[in-house]
Amino acid sequence: MKKAVATICSWKKRADPDQMPASQLYLGRHIAQVENIAGTQKADYYILSGRFGLLHSTQELHHYDYRLPDDEAVIEDLARKVGIQMTNFGITELDFYVEASDGWKPYISAMQKAAEGAGVEINLFELGDI
Repeated sequence: MKKAVATICSWKKRADPDQMPASQLYLGRHIAQVENIAGTQKADYYILSGRFGLLHSTQELHHYDYRLPDDEAVIEDLARKVGIQMTNFGITELDFYVEASDGWKPYISAMQKAAEGAGVEINLFELGDI
C-alpha cells in the first residue's frame, strides 16, 4: 500500500535548455507548496503533466510547452496513461492538491478518471484551504 501526493504541472517553467527534475522545472507557486506537504507526510511527490502523464518529482525532463486542452478524447487518453503509471508506481492512495480554476479542470478530470480506472483512492484538497 503506497500513499502519494500530487498536483498539476505549471505553465511557467524554467527556460534552461538542460534537463532538470520536474520539481525544479515547474515554477508555479503550488509546486513548492505541495512538495512541502509531501515532505511533511514523508510521501512520494508526483506532478501531473498534460504531455507526459504522472511524473515523479525527481524525474528529469527538458523544457516543453503544452497545455492540456478541455477535450474529452484527450483527457481520456491521458487518464489511461496515468492509470497505468499509477499502477506501475504502486500507488494505492493519492492526495491530489488542486485549485478551483478553469485551467485546472481538464487535469482534475484526467486524474479522477485515472484513479477510478486504476482502483486508486483519491482525495482532493483545495490549495486555497491549506
